[in-house]
Amino acid sequence: MTAARARSNNLLLQVQQAIANAAMAHVLLGDAEAAARSFDQALGEGAVPDRGLFARAAAWVRIGAGDPDGAVAVLRAAAEVDAAHGDVAAATTALHDVVRLGAAPQVAGLLADLARGADSPVVHLRARHAAAAADRDADALAAVADAFEGMGLLLSAAEAAVAAAAGYAERGEPRRAARMTARAQEWLAACEGARSPATAGLAGGAVALSAREREIARMAADGVPSRDIAAALVLSVRTVNNHLQKVYRKLGVSTRAELAAALDRA
Repeated sequence: MTAARARSNNLLLQVQQAIANAAMAHVLLGDAEAAARSFDQALGEGAVPDRGLFARAAAWVRIGAGDPDGAVAVLRAAAEVDAAHGDVAAATTALHDVVRLGAAPQVAGLLADLARGADSPVVHLRARHAAAAADRDADALAAVADAFEGMGLLLSAAEAAVAAAAGYAERGEPRRAARMTARAQEWLAACEGARSPATAGLAGGAVALSAREREIARMAADGVPSRDIAAALVLSVRTVNNHLQKVYRKLGVSTRAELAAALDRA
């Protein structure tokens, strides 16, 4: 192959990859039609959607079209081909997408096997996420969310936090559930409008505080004692403190010192 031809082929691959990435981005931004158009364009440029990035794009187009089961099948098949070619990064990325779609029990073992032979921190974290999600282990999911944040992978952090919140809710720990939900919202807000299936429940935005709860919470966050809040709003101190306890539960905080940051997210 001549150098000119090699450069030409490399440029074509970059174009195909850019278009495939655009397809996935469109799904995350909620535009399924644009995703399908981008993927069709990648196919027109000669992309073959049987493995790697192009298979992931094909799967995400299915997600955008409302076919998560079909997406899981595409991703699992692609991961098998990627692993057979020795491309652990691509295989674990595809399998992690399966985890993100809520099917962790199907792939947790495969991810653990691939992670054992890899030295990539991201690969090991994907395997941890799969195991925690498969076990519905809220504490492990919360730790995974923190680890994703540490790597700058905020959408994955938000997804793990949502699952952790659900686990805490199932365990009858509403305050910890609320705290994880608030963190998920914070991370998702930094994702420039991206929404994945795992974070769909957060798309509604702020935690629901009543006008009175928000008023009292804001005064408390500013350091106003309960007795002064009560006097200003013509309420009893007991009523003020009851409202604050409800706010704490909803926002997942324990003290007035934590209120200001939590209110900014709510």
